[in-house]
Amino acid sequence: MYLGIKMHNIFIADKPFTFEWLTNPANEGAQTVLRRAKEGGEYPECGCSKRRPKMYIAKKKASGKYYLARMPDTAGTHQLDCLLSKETESNKSGGEATEAITKDSNGIRITLDGELSHRTSGPNEVSESSYTNSRVSKNSITLLGLLELLWEQSRFNFWYPNRKYPRTWSTVKRAIEEQASEHKIKVSGKSLSKILYLPVPFNKNNAQDHETLNAAALTLVTKSKDDGFIAIGELKECLDRNGSTLIKLKHAGNQTAFWMHKSLADRVKNSFANEIGDLGNENIKVIAIMIGYKPANSLSVSAIGLMRVTPEYIPVDSSYEAQVVEKLVAENRKFRKPLRYDSEDEVLPDFELLDCERDCIPMEVFGMKGNEEYDLRKAEKIEIYNKQYGHIGWWSWDAANNLPIPEFIPQKK
Repeated sequence: MYLGIKMHNIFIADKPFTFEWLTNPANEGAQTVLRRAKEGGEYPECGCSKRRPKMYIAKKKASGKYYLARMPDTAGTHQLDCLLSKETESNKSGGEATEAITKDSNGIRITLDGELSHRTSGPNEVSESSYTNSRVSKNSITLLGLLELLWEQSRFNFWYPNRKYPRTWSTVKRAIEEQASEHKIKVSGKSLSKILYLPVPFNKNNAQDHETLNAAALTLVTKSKDDGFIAIGELKECLDRNGSTLIKLKHAGNQTAFWMHKSLADRVKNSFANEIGDLGNENIKVIAIMIGYKPANSLSVSAIGLMRVTPEYIPVDSSYEAQVVEKLVAENRKFRKPLRYDSEDEVLPDFELLDCERDCIPMEVFGMKGNEEYDLRKAEKIEIYNKQYGHIGWWSWDAANNLPIPEFIPQKK
């Protein structure tokens, strides 16, 4: 097909695969290898030279298929006889699944839907997409989408059985900060590690100095009144005060408070009514991600996203999903919560079981009834799953009809 052109082996975690086998979209085995590698943060390497130029794995929106893509500006690092070399540039797959998120040898670059630089704006100029859904558009990612990306990079949407230590806020803080630094994440051109604030975990050893430690952490990201920073923490309070809304984060201390303008607060309360309603629920934590400023002596918020998680920090979309996670954890199952931020799959399951005879078992929680649009989508999902996996090849719970949680598909022996 290509005169004088070779398709060299591709190495993933030092294991060789033939180019033809790995890049065949109809090959389920290859798709499994690519998916696992992407989820594990692996970068495939081209075997065309001893340098093994790095590649990355992307996902096509329309088909949900995984594919290999050359790193930007690396065509010249491949051998001349390689399909991916500069002279034989036939791979026009583009960047990552969207231009909003690009990954290469220099790190991860993210274009945020929302400003990180201070500007004077009226109450009606707040971008609604800055705080509502988590989807990625062609050119930018929402604030909630950024949170989901960090969660997935930190593997907090996965659960592995027989953990020796529980997940805590210390675990979350350390993992996200490591991701920001090690992967050289840049958000709208700014190094995330330099503008990221996560509250210092409170413990008996730092009780006396806790307020001081948090104040020092905030000072590092609020050096200029004109520059915004990104705060991530567990939501503790969301209270109306004198026409504005007060936000407090757990572990941030009593002296640290953020303020939202009423117009933004009204939209947030409408978009995240369920999340705010779960404050005080011992089985649910609410994670907040905010763009903050310090124009004077107070901290203000220009955009915010909220995400519900279980005590294990697994993201959930409902109390029903939280019950499923509780049962999965209690039964020592290995599972994953797929996140929507960069996916346009035909169906995205609520969970995936990863320890069964078949590699990946979709799980659906049907938690609504009496809604025509939801019922139509439910029927569509069932048809798709039955066609792809067979009637007993996937798991579901009809929670809306008060049925008990069914037994999970057994683990492989």
